[in-house]
Amino acid sequence: ASYSAYDAGNTDGLRTQGYYGAVFDGRFVYFVPRQDTNEYHSRVLRYDTHTVFKDPESWSAYDVGQPYSHQGVAFDGRYIYFSPGYSGDPREETAYTGRVIRCDTQADFKVPDTWSVFDAKSITNLNATCFDGAGFDGRYIYFAPLLHGVALQYDTKGDFHDPASWAVFDGQEIGLTMCVGTVFDGHHIYFVPYSHPTVVRFDIRGEFEDGGAWSSYNAENTSGLNTSGFDGGFFDGKNVYFIPFVGPPITPRDDGSEGYTFHSNFLRYDPSCSFDQTASWQAYDASEVDGLHSVGYNGGAFDGRYFYLAPWRDGTGNGGMHGRILRYDSVGPDAAFDLRFSDCGQNGGLCAAVRGPTFLINTKDGPRSVSSKDPLTAGRHHLVGVYDGSTLKLFVDGVLTAEQTGSGTLKIDPSSIFGAKDPGGYGNFKGLTESATVIPSARSDSWIKGTYRNRLNPREAVELGPEDITRSSRQT
Repeated sequence: ASYSAYDAGNTDGLRTQGYYGAVFDGRFVYFVPRQDTNEYHSRVLRYDTHTVFKDPESWSAYDVGQPYSHQGVAFDGRYIYFSPGYSGDPREETAYTGRVIRCDTQADFKVPDTWSVFDAKSITNLNATCFDGAGFDGRYIYFAPLLHGVALQYDTKGDFHDPASWAVFDGQEIGLTMCVGTVFDGHHIYFVPYSHPTVVRFDIRGEFEDGGAWSSYNAENTSGLNTSGFDGGFFDGKNVYFIPFVGPPITPRDDGSEGYTFHSNFLRYDPSCSFDQTASWQAYDASEVDGLHSVGYNGGAFDGRYFYLAPWRDGTGNGGMHGRILRYDSVGPDAAFDLRFSDCGQNGGLCAAVRGPTFLINTKDGPRSVSSKDPLTAGRHHLVGVYDGSTLKLFVDGVLTAEQTGSGTLKIDPSSIFGAKDPGGYGNFKGLTESATVIPSARSDSWIKGTYRNRLNPREAVELGPEDITRSSRQT
C-alpha cells in the first residue's frame, strides 16, 4: 500500500501530540512541538527513516522543558532552530515568547547538552517575540514575525549564546506586520504576508539593521484577484510563489460561516524583474481545479517539480477544515532532469529540509529524486547524477553520496537530449559552471570515480574503457 499510519502520541512515555511543521536532516525527521490539548510544550518527536515506520523503536522523544509553542523550523546542515511562538494559556493566545531552541543533530538526541535556548527579548527593547516560520540563506537564520513586525536574525558563525550574534529589525513602517513563513531566492529573504497583501523582503547583501536593505510591495489585486493573505511559499529556481490562504477579516456571513475570505489565488513574483513593478507579478485562481472547491492552504512540500499544498480551512461550518490537496507543476511536461548544486533548505516556507546537491528526473509516472544532506564547501566540485531505469545515484567529487531506488520512463525521448544547459533562474550561485555533459547511458561507479580523478589530475589521466550498458538509462 502507498499509505501507512502510526500513532506516535505516547512516545517514550511522553505526551507527544500537537506539532507544527517538521524537518529532515538526511536521516531523521524531527517534528516541531506546539501544543497538546491543554498546554504548549517542547516535547520534540523524532523518527528514524532508516528503520521500520510502525516499529515503536523507530521513534523517540525528548522534552526540552520549555512550555512554549514553536511554529516552524530552520536547518543549517547541523543545527535545527525552532521558531518561538506563544506562552501562557493556549485558549487565550495573549502571551508570547522569544526563546529560540536549537538542537545539535550530530549529538545524542536525549542528552541535555544537545539542546540550547536563547531568549531574543534579552537583546532589544523591541517586541522580538512570537514568530511563525524561519529560513536560512547559507549563513544566517531568519525568523518571520507573526504579530509584532520585528524580524529576528541569527549569525550561525557566531556563538549561539552571544547577543552579538543576533540582530533585529522593526519593519512596521514598511508594512512588515503579520507573516507566516519565509522564502529565499538566493538574494532575498521574503516574509510571507498573512491576512494582508504587503510582501516585505530583505537583501542579504546588505546589513540586517539597515533599512536600505529592506523593501516592500503591495500586491493587492494582482491580475484582478484578491491577493491578500498567504501561508508559506516556495522558490523553484525561477519564481517565488506565495501559498494562498485567507484575506483580511470581514463581517460574519448570514449563514454563520467564518468572517474571512478564504481563497486559492496563487501569487507569483519573477525575481529577475523589478520588485516594485506590477508587471513582475502574476496571480492565478486555482479554487475550482478539477471541479473541487480548493481554498485555504497552510504550507506544503516541494519535490523539485511539484508543489503540494497542505489543506487547512475553507470557512464552512464545523471549523471549516478540509482535505482537498492542491498540486502545482512548476516544470511542465517537457523537462528531463534537474541537477542542482544546492537547495534552499525550505519546504513551503514553514518546514525545512536537506541543503546539499540534488538530482531529479522527470518520468511519466512523476518525479524521482535523490539528495545529499551536506552542502558543498567552497572550491571546485564534480557533480554527477545517474539513472539506470531502476536506481538514482548522486556523486560528489567521485564519491557516491546518495542512492535511491526509482523507476519510470523519462518524459523526454532520450534521443532528443543532445546536451545540457542552464535553464536560467535567480539562484545565488557564486561560481562558474565549467562544463556540463549528458551521456545517454549509465556509467559505473568506478568509471565516474576515474573521470573525476582525470579531471583533478589531467597529467596523470588514465584511459577509461567502454562499458556494456543494456538498460535504457541516462546520466548527466
